[in-house]
Amino acid sequence: MAEVVLEAVVGLLFENLKSIIQRELHLVWEFKADIRKLSATLSPLCEVLADAEVKQIKSKAIRKWLVRLKHAAYDAQDVLDDWAIAETNSIRHQPAQSDATGKNYRAHLVWSYFMSFISLKRLVFRYKLAKQIKEIRERFDGIAKEMSDFSLIKKSVDVEGSVVPPQSISSGRVTSSTSVEPQMYGRETDKENIVKMLLENINNEHVISVCPIVGSGGLGKTTLAQLVYNDVRMQKHFDVKIWICVSDDFNVKRLLEEIFEVVTKRPSGNNNLDAIQNGVKENLKEKKFLLVLDDVWCEKQDEWNRLKNSLTSGAKGSSIIVTTRLKIVASITKTISEPYHLGGLSLDNCWSLFRSYAFDVGKELEKPNLVRIGQEIVSKCGGLPLAAKALGSLVRFKEEENQWEQVRDSEIWELDEEEGSDQCPKILPALRLSYNNLSPRARQSFAYCSLFPKDNEMSKEELVHLWMANGLLQSERKEPEVVGENVFGELLSHSFFQDIEKNKDGKIKTVKIHDLMHDLASAIMKSEYSLIEVGMARNVIKSGIQDDEIRLRHVSIILSGPSETCVVGVSGIHQFLSSHQRHLRTLSLISIKDGGMFASHVISVITDLKNLRAVKVQSWNAEISLPLSFGDKLKHLRYLNLSGCGLSLLHGESFRGMKNLQILDLSQNENLKTLPDSMGEYMEHLRHLNLSSNEGLKVLPESFGNLTKLETLKLNECWELITLPQSTSKLCSLRQLDNEYCYNLRGMPSGIGEGLSRLEKLSVWVWGSEESENIEGLRGLSLLGGSLRIKIKGLRKEDDAALRDGEEVLTNKTNLSELLISFDFYGGHDVSSSNEQVLRILKPPSNIESLSIESYRGRRFPEWMEMRDPHSSSSFPRLRAIQLDDVKYVEEWVLNWRHKEECLPALQRLHVMNCNGLKGLPKELGNLATLNSLYVFDCQELVSVPQLICLESLSINDCSELVSMPQLELMTSLKELGISECPKLKIVFHGLRHLTSLQRLRIRECPGVVIPKEELDPLVALRGPSFLEDVDEELIHDQYHHQEDSTSTSETSI
Repeated sequence: MAEVVLEAVVGLLFENLKSIIQRELHLVWEFKADIRKLSATLSPLCEVLADAEVKQIKSKAIRKWLVRLKHAAYDAQDVLDDWAIAETNSIRHQPAQSDATGKNYRAHLVWSYFMSFISLKRLVFRYKLAKQIKEIRERFDGIAKEMSDFSLIKKSVDVEGSVVPPQSISSGRVTSSTSVEPQMYGRETDKENIVKMLLENINNEHVISVCPIVGSGGLGKTTLAQLVYNDVRMQKHFDVKIWICVSDDFNVKRLLEEIFEVVTKRPSGNNNLDAIQNGVKENLKEKKFLLVLDDVWCEKQDEWNRLKNSLTSGAKGSSIIVTTRLKIVASITKTISEPYHLGGLSLDNCWSLFRSYAFDVGKELEKPNLVRIGQEIVSKCGGLPLAAKALGSLVRFKEEENQWEQVRDSEIWELDEEEGSDQCPKILPALRLSYNNLSPRARQSFAYCSLFPKDNEMSKEELVHLWMANGLLQSERKEPEVVGENVFGELLSHSFFQDIEKNKDGKIKTVKIHDLMHDLASAIMKSEYSLIEVGMARNVIKSGIQDDEIRLRHVSIILSGPSETCVVGVSGIHQFLSSHQRHLRTLSLISIKDGGMFASHVISVITDLKNLRAVKVQSWNAEISLPLSFGDKLKHLRYLNLSGCGLSLLHGESFRGMKNLQILDLSQNENLKTLPDSMGEYMEHLRHLNLSSNEGLKVLPESFGNLTKLETLKLNECWELITLPQSTSKLCSLRQLDNEYCYNLRGMPSGIGEGLSRLEKLSVWVWGSEESENIEGLRGLSLLGGSLRIKIKGLRKEDDAALRDGEEVLTNKTNLSELLISFDFYGGHDVSSSNEQVLRILKPPSNIESLSIESYRGRRFPEWMEMRDPHSSSSFPRLRAIQLDDVKYVEEWVLNWRHKEECLPALQRLHVMNCNGLKGLPKELGNLATLNSLYVFDCQELVSVPQLICLESLSINDCSELVSMPQLELMTSLKELGISECPKLKIVFHGLRHLTSLQRLRIRECPGVVIPKEELDPLVALRGPSFLEDVDEELIHDQYHHQEDSTSTSETSI
């Protein structure tokens, strides 16, 4: 049974109709009556959708009624989109007028209206449009008449036209519940059993021991395998550890390639199976390895044997863990007497897991009635962790008892499962219940996740962009990107996403969804979505046209082998796509291997799919080109992803018809050297452009200045990029400019400080060339936030005045959290003085969190670095990290603060590297209770290190003049201590035994260091023999008398 999700679709349609009526567009005049009638018909339909979507689960009649309504809504949206495009074209072709208001403008509109009817083409369009609107209205009238047959309950409608679901979830609270992943409950015994099995119960008859973990979906097999995999005993027992996610693609060649890549840290670079097998055998030879094959479905004994036989070169005691839902897979793979059958959690453990998601810590004690109802909900979870997690996330946002009771008493618990590849009858009802309580937008957006293959990492940015392209995020009150953030946050807070990966700024980069979540999304999208393996194309086509409820709107095509082997499928795919061209909105083409020939055929088909909103052609690893007519019919296209397609040449004409394109991704096309001069003329609605990792791209066309709606421009890793177009200053909507790793960029275009007033994110500001923007431009970008690198390549004459005046240019940028200042010029008559002047005016804003200074050639630091600013009572209260790298000439760094408690109160990390003039670190650092990490490397003149009692990590390396160290016995918080290549350091490590928190000790190439064995023995007993792996043996003395080196000890003490 495929559910129908309609609230977001119909709500959006209703919203668009209201907008058209309110704007009274000149194209609407002759159709206004039909538009008003259609809007009046939709209003009561919107009010009953929430109830209808719940009742369809038990009523086939309601489900079929919703299917008809869905088809009508999509068709109406297509008509309105055609209408909007015609309006845009009409306005675009109007002659310019000087008076935007008053009689002149009204007269101009009348003239434009009259002239439009002169065109026969427009007359035909208007006739066709009038007919379509009338047909759509009549369809909705018929659907509305049937509504009374179902006794549906009305719900309120918000101002945006979408139905407010019962107990809707506030998007303002979405970030709190998933900030920390709860601990694992009830699996410690299971983990110990498997670890013991791997370490002790190895079958002597087999070189490789295979332990299958078998159990139904949602039990936590993968999590259990991760617990075992990351156990410290596994680290010591096995030489190599390998994790492979198999899923339903048990391709021996692919698996061996992944194993080879993990073991060697490089791709195999070979398409020959024998060569790959030999490479794996050679690199595993006589090594004891642990291999985890997660989520295995393959039931073919011969395929399993082919894989296992390729691994027999490993040392005896090597082990494989297989996680699977299928008993037959466990039977085929096992070498132990019995597979490990994973059961459900106990009721107590299941409640503990549910409670960790449903309540803040300790808050359940304040709500005993909710605890009682929650325990009754948990009893319905069947011991399944995924169900407990999803339902706990669901009720977390519900404050009233009756809301929890609705979850407990829902009819969904009584449903019989009719579909889904899982073998667990309890999990889908629990997930469906959680799904039904999402907002309309979130339900529609979650269903869209089925377009990604199982176990696939989903980019958050790409996901939001695809939602945008399909019109799921439109709102009169908010930008679609903001709506997308809220929807993503809602899904995240309700545990629909897992395996979250973040970037260096702590922002979410990718997520995954559990297999059972994917089954749910696929069930919802069943009648709209098809995933095609090229070799199975005929079967898919056959099944795709049997059900009259099915109108495919989203298709993913995966090419899993070389294109030469898939030529047979090309004609079938061509026919399949052509037969669905009227309704198709999303097309994704993904190649695992070379697919050049196949890609070219499919690209040619795309040009006729006129209703497409989103196209993704990715990772074909072959050269393709776009025909000149590629975009002529793609007037609805909003998202185009051609990342990694081997593009080497683009024609501006290929984009000619894509007037509504909002997102364009041309990244990772390393052979793309230039972009067409006319490219910026055809995409006036473009909001996001990704050109990153185009290593050969040197310049951008000046026509980019026409992209006045562009908000994001990604140029990172365009290594050869020399300059940005002068027209960049015209990108008045730009909020993000990512130009990290553009090593050859000479400067910033003039005028951007004034023109890009909305810019919030800039990776690198390059300051230097004569034709580039001066330092005043940087001052104008007051909204900059996040991380900023300032790369100084040279100084302009125009900069002299600014340097003399010493007026600071960064202090108004209160959103900046990280600042990196890099000096890349060494010419001129007084490099030291100019460096000092530059650094003086680059004082960070007071709320900066991380500061890095590289290649500074001044002889002293400015006042703000020494906390001598007379105008400030406190300095950098949020600064957590300081890094100094390649600061050659500064000999002394002091901190002259007036009030100790007001200066650097948050500093945690100090890294000092390649500072060969520095003789000492500020002794005032010893007053900082927050400083827990000090790293010093290659400071050849450094003589001493101050006493820093609160340190947890101390590392000093390659300091040839170092003679003094802090007293270690006072540093009781120390967890890591490393000293290497300090030949003049003479010290006896007395008191080392008191450092009971010490977990890692590294002492290398320090001949003057003496470590009494009696000081080490207590720590070795605490940490194990491996504690001494990084300590030179000759430094350890069995018996050492304190008086022998009392003189040297006193000399090095602080």
